[in-house]
Amino acid sequence: MNISAPNRISYLRTSVFLPDGRRSQGSPLPSPAFPKRQAAVFFPVDYTDYKTKCEKDRECKEEDTRSVIVELAEPVNSGILNRFKRMATIYPYRDVSWLVVVMFTIATTAFVVNGFLGLLPLVFPTTLFPSFAVASPASILTGSILFSLGGFLGLLSAFNVDRSSLSKDTKSDDQLDFPLYKPALLGSPEFVWFPSASEFKSIYLPSIAFRAGLIQFVGGIIFSIAGFAGFPGVISVEDPLAFAYTQALVFLPQLIGGFLFLCANLVLMIMAQERWYKPNFGEATWNIAFLSAMGSIGFMLTGGLLLIDPTMGFLIGASSFWGAWSLFLGILVQWYVLMGFYPDK
Repeated sequence: MNISAPNRISYLRTSVFLPDGRRSQGSPLPSPAFPKRQAAVFFPVDYTDYKTKCEKDRECKEEDTRSVIVELAEPVNSGILNRFKRMATIYPYRDVSWLVVVMFTIATTAFVVNGFLGLLPLVFPTTLFPSFAVASPASILTGSILFSLGGFLGLLSAFNVDRSSLSKDTKSDDQLDFPLYKPALLGSPEFVWFPSASEFKSIYLPSIAFRAGLIQFVGGIIFSIAGFAGFPGVISVEDPLAFAYTQALVFLPQLIGGFLFLCANLVLMIMAQERWYKPNFGEATWNIAFLSAMGSIGFMLTGGLLLIDPTMGFLIGASSFWGAWSLFLGILVQWYVLMGFYPDK
């Protein structure tokens, strides 16, 4: 899935050139070829007067700097409760990254409901209700559709990284992930639905993190096949090959989709680490990728167990429930990180 978009976008920033042709911060600039200077005329300087003037200029500059800092640095409460408050009260709907987290939050909520419905009748058989046969596949279908749509929006958010021109830098209140956050907003002149061919080949395709995002997107499309094929009536139960169709179109796509999710998020986890074998528990983007990987394992196990023996109901329901909750927690962390760039005022 595209739950690790902030991590992937942060690695896109390491490209020498930004999508709009500007150089990223910290990128080495080529030495310019300066024109030959003409011989300057020497004027004698009174050192005492010059030193006094420099000290006065320095004092004036320090006063100006202090006034600018006081004017621009508005107090931002970066406490945990305040950040959760922003998640519930601030709606930057023109920011595609915000749309991604909202879309995935709803999708993973549907998956959690599906996992709950799968476990509940096994633990408490008396809770089985008449419309269960429709409610369970409807929840997985809803989640699959929103999952695929969120993956597409995740690619759009990557395409529009640092394309906005802001008069004042917008920084995270705790500097968790990015030194600067300037996405092109929906409806703005800078927003693009797809970059130029030269940008796509030179900036996006060479990025390992962006390739991981593409793998997740493809995995989401494959996973959505299971949601559509598993809806009642799509595969006729009276068909002699109904079980074979179910294995090929429902169980197998879950296994393949979960495997692709796992591969992509393992790559993002390694990229968020200083060393490939050393976990980075203190990094928010690493934790997002880790939770996504755990959720991917749950979905992959669900498909694998269904292929091996569909009668293992409890193990299948438990793995689905575990995977859904891991993805849900991961997207909440991503939402939490994103709100660091949207202060109260």
